[in-house]
Amino acid sequence: DQLSAEAITSTSGDFSITVPVGEYQVSYVDCEWWDYAAEWYGTDTEILPVTVAGGGADAPMALTTGSMTGLVDMSQGLWALSRPRTEWVHEFYYGNPGDYPFVGDWDCNGVETPGLYRQSDGYVYLRNSNTQGVADIRFFFGNPGDVPLAGDFNGDGCDTVSIYRPSNQTFYIINKLGENDGGLGAADLVYVFGNPGDKPFVGDFDADGVDTVGLHRETTGLVYFRNSHTQGNADNQYIFGDPGDKLVAGNFSGFWVETPAVYRSSDRTFYIRHTNTQGNADRWQLWDFTGPSWHPVAGVFGLPSDGFLSMDTRNQIQRSD
Repeated sequence: DQLSAEAITSTSGDFSITVPVGEYQVSYVDCEWWDYAAEWYGTDTEILPVTVAGGGADAPMALTTGSMTGLVDMSQGLWALSRPRTEWVHEFYYGNPGDYPFVGDWDCNGVETPGLYRQSDGYVYLRNSNTQGVADIRFFFGNPGDVPLAGDFNGDGCDTVSIYRPSNQTFYIINKLGENDGGLGAADLVYVFGNPGDKPFVGDFDADGVDTVGLHRETTGLVYFRNSHTQGNADNQYIFGDPGDKLVAGNFSGFWVETPAVYRSSDRTFYIRHTNTQGNADRWQLWDFTGPSWHPVAGVFGLPSDGFLSMDTRNQIQRSD
């Protein structure tokens, strides 16, 4: 599933590589700065044009698949996950009505799959494929009413399940998964962040390979987050979206920095931004589904025909100035 290419040298301007059948997103690094370059999706064996800014030392390039959006109907456990550059949606049932849905890479293979958190008793149900079936991993963590968080919180390439406790604005971060219906024990990291009523989310906001936490104030559209698992003020904050929007974070630009998308149920649309700055959406995605019980998710779902490429491909294409 990985795409490799021979080294290419260019001082500036344009060059091209040949890619096989698939749907890919291209991004590049100019010198030492990670800058969003462009999107390109092919559906056949074609020449892929790439622009090089020029100047500086060797810089890695990669063809990657960015995060896709999805919706989960919490009233019946119906999952609907989108595929890149198509109108197709992959649907399956998983979970019971009222379970809190999220996604993560539980088996460290680069694909994000369903998780469920039963807020009545702190029970976690994880599945290793985006298909209907029973949980592959089950355990307890947290207290009733906690909100689940999924991410790679220590940079080891594997996601785990942590929690946010709204009653005291406290994050409980743990770097392992439970098993055999047992409990996980104490969290590895505990810290307070945020204000009452704000909704938590997770992302790698500085592209260092470690997921950290953020909060979204749905009443105003305020987004703010930390770049480390420590107590303190926000490292960045901005307004994005309208009051009432629901926020998720993902690698929407294909460029490893995770940025926000908001789902607006009134018009059935995801509004996606490619940078962690205030401004209008860079693109949007309209869904056919509507209703108050639909909950947004985002991830690299690895679905058939979506051109999935491992995020470990970042060093397979090189250019030198």
